[in-house]
Amino acid sequence: IYAENDNKDIGAYCVSLSARTIVYKGMFLAYQVGAYYRDLSDPRFETALILVHQRFSTNTFPSWKLAHPYRMVAHNGEINTVRGNNNWMAARQASVDSELFGNNISKLWPISYEGQSDTACFDNALEFLFQGGYSLSHAMMMLIPEAWAGNKLMDQDRKAFYEYHAALMEPWDGPAAVVFTDGRQI
Repeated sequence: IYAENDNKDIGAYCVSLSARTIVYKGMFLAYQVGAYYRDLSDPRFETALILVHQRFSTNTFPSWKLAHPYRMVAHNGEINTVRGNNNWMAARQASVDSELFGNNISKLWPISYEGQSDTACFDNALEFLFQGGYSLSHAMMMLIPEAWAGNKLMDQDRKAFYEYHAALMEPWDGPAAVVFTDGRQI
């Protein structure tokens, strides 16, 4: 959509093309979701998990595009490092490679772009790592690492994991709580 419209923001946002998850976006409260998306009230409709986010944006004007959840994540708070994270993601594009993307990897750039919320940028980075071959938990540990430096109680193997990945990606800091799923793990 983005590429076909000369990289102009036309207000479209592809919520999900996953075969395992359905993402219902809207600017309403949790109790209103079933009335708006009627399949959720159908007794034939079953699910093993559900994520709901009903808090409105506090630092941007509410819009459908900015409403939670995103493809894989919802959170409360704000990712304070998003500008730096986006800059580093863009700077590393030339050195990123994955057999899963093949020669088409350049079609994915930019991972995040101007006008997206902090959560949308984070969600794009998570989806990129996940689709690039990292497990969901591995990708999340790369993006939001525990406070590992100087932690004397942390297992050395775990600390080595974080130290290694710190050289690959800067932490996305700021949110108080993050919930995520790939349709199999929550």
